[in-house]
Amino acid sequence: MLAIRAGEQRRAAVMGGYSAVAQLGFDSGALDSDAARVEAVLTELIEIARPEIVYVHSPFDRHPTHVAACLRAIAALRAATAGATPARVLGVEVWGSLDWLPHRVALDVSDRPQLRDALLGVYGSQIRGGKPLPDAQAARALANAIFDSPELPPPDARPDGVTFAVDLTTLVREAGGSVSDFVEEQLGTFTSETIARLVR
Repeated sequence: MLAIRAGEQRRAAVMGGYSAVAQLGFDSGALDSDAARVEAVLTELIEIARPEIVYVHSPFDRHPTHVAACLRAIAALRAATAGATPARVLGVEVWGSLDWLPHRVALDVSDRPQLRDALLGVYGSQIRGGKPLPDAQAARALANAIFDSPELPPPDARPDGVTFAVDLTTLVREAGGSVSDFVEEQLGTFTSETIARLVR
């Protein structure tokens, strides 16, 4: 499975015209048991690449490994020097929707749908029990685009696909801030806004 996944990642990199792909070789357990080493490697890559935008898993993800990856990435970004800190850090949808998030960021993913479908289709090892994950991802992006606003713009003015993200930039820049506190604040906003609608 390790060899299959590594091959899928390399094929996606070629297909997508990526500038680089770094295959670190950590297993899922290392995200917890060897957190410091994972974070050090990620920080080194950030220092080399100096990205403008970093996309990570959302801390609201339902998959424990995805959440661990998010935490390691946030720690690594916090450890990077000021010159290597990205302008923006976004936690994106992967295993669960962020359509409920009050202050979500809507990312237009309409461009090049054939490439999107091809890239998703590369990961055959992710399709277990006949689950059509590429189809599901495309359907979610379409649903997000349609339901994101009650007043829809004309069809030619709205995206055909949207994926949602949570802006983690402030969390990364404020090194002392707790990820748990950040999540609790976001959930608190959702709770208060929901109750306010009920009261009205």
